[in-house]
Amino acid sequence: MVAATAACPTLLFGASEDATPTVLVTATRLNDEVRDLPSAITILNADDIARTPARNLPELLGLQAGVTTRSLYGNNAARDSVDLRGFGATGGQNTLILLNGRRLNDVDLAAVDFSAIPLASIERVEIIRGGGAVLYGDGAVGGTINIVTRDAGPAGTRASGNVSYGSYRTWGGDAAANHRGGPLASRVAASYLSSDGYRDNNQLQKGTAQADVRGAYQWGEWFVQLAGDKENLRLPGARRVDPVAGIDELATDPRGTGTPNDYANQDGVQLAGGLSLTLSPASELVIDAGIRNKRQLAFYDDYLFGGLFTSYVDTELTTWSITPRYKRRVALLGDHGGSVLGVDFYRSTYDSRRSPDRSTVASPLQQLDVRQDSAA
Repeated sequence: MVAATAACPTLLFGASEDATPTVLVTATRLNDEVRDLPSAITILNADDIARTPARNLPELLGLQAGVTTRSLYGNNAARDSVDLRGFGATGGQNTLILLNGRRLNDVDLAAVDFSAIPLASIERVEIIRGGGAVLYGDGAVGGTINIVTRDAGPAGTRASGNVSYGSYRTWGGDAAANHRGGPLASRVAASYLSSDGYRDNNQLQKGTAQADVRGAYQWGEWFVQLAGDKENLRLPGARRVDPVAGIDELATDPRGTGTPNDYANQDGVQLAGGLSLTLSPASELVIDAGIRNKRQLAFYDDYLFGGLFTSYVDTELTTWSITPRYKRRVALLGDHGGSVLGVDFYRSTYDSRRSPDRSTVASPLQQLDVRQDSAA
C-alpha cells in the first residue's frame, strides 16, 4: 500500500491552548472525566489511531483487548461485525455502537456499516466494557463503543487530503476542510474507496461525505451534522468443501465465486442537530434530535434450479430520535459527584419488499412492515 498526503494550513488567529484532562463523551453527550466512570474503558485518540497499522475501523477495534471482529465479505471491512466480551454469533445484538453518542444499531439486527466511517474522520474511539443497559438502553450487555468524529479544530482555516493505492486494484482518497472564526466553526469531509477484492465478484465501491457546523452563544453551543454514504458491494459467496464428494474449492480455487450475480447495495443519509444550555455553573441541559435513513437493494440468484428461486430485496429503514439530557454536579461526602436525568427515545420504521427480480418489486411476494419504539 502506498499513500500520499497533503495539508494546507492557514492560521487566521494565534491561539494557545491549555492542557485539558482526557474526557469521555458517552451516550449522554455530556463530558465526563474518565476517572469519574466506573467501567473498564479504553480511549483511542487521533494520535493513537495514526500510530496503528489499521486501515479501517473494525481493524482498529480488533487490536483492542476484549474486542472480536468478524469479516463476512473480506473487502475493506464491508459489513464487518464487532463483538465485545465474546458473545459470538449474537455479538452484534449485545454490543452497542454509538456515533457521537447516537446509536447506530438498527431494528433489523444487521451489522453496523463501519466502512461508512473513515478513520480520517474520527477524533477518538471510546470502548466501555461491561453492561450498560441502565444508561444506554437495550443492546449494551457486552459493552458500548462510542465513535466521536472530528470537529473544526482550533481557530483558522485548514485543508488536507490523502490518496492511497494497493493490491487488488484498491485505491481511494479522502479530503477535508476546516474553518473556525469567531463563534462559528465548520468542517466538511469526503472519502472514496474502490477495490476488486481478493475474491471474484467481490468488488466494492464506497463513498462518504460529512458536514458539521456549530456555533457558540451566550449560554452554550448549537450544532448541525449531516452525513451520507453510498456503497456497492458484490457478494462472492462461500467456497464448497465436501470430502465425501472429493470437492475442496477452498484449496483448488480459493479466489473463485459460486454466486457471480449476487450483490448488496446501500445508500444512507443522516441528519442531527441540537443545542446545549448552561443553566448554572453546576448544571447543564442538552437537547438534540436526529433522523437516519438507509436504503438497501440486494439480489441473490438461484444457481441450482435454473433461476426458479431468485430473490430481490428492497428495504428501507428510517430511525427518528430525540435525546434530551439534564446533568447536575453536586458535592457528596466531601467529594465531587453528579446526577444525570434524561431519556433516549427512538422510533424506527422498517419496510422490506421481496420479489423474484427488480421488475416485480412493485407487487412483491413478501412484504415486511415493522415499527419499533424504544426509550431508555
